[in-house]
Amino acid sequence: MPKLIWEKKLQKAVKGQLFSVWYVRDELCKVLMNLFYSITNKKVAAHLPMAWELNQDLQILNVLLKIKYLNSEILSILE
Repeated sequence: MPKLIWEKKLQKAVKGQLFSVWYVRDELCKVLMNLFYSITNKKVAAHLPMAWELNQDLQILNVLLKIKYLNSEILSILE
């Protein structure tokens, strides 16, 4: 099934300015998040507890921003 416009825009926003090594996609109607940790040189994948559907894009981006903030806090503690 071809990607819808909102899916393309969401993926572009995530992959673009906000998260250069992050990626989100649909997997069984849930949000699958992939990210890469440069410190450990490992890729991590996790399902977010939200549906992959129209009008969820802003909520998905907000959750990803929170995850990014928490990651940066953890990484700063580890350094």
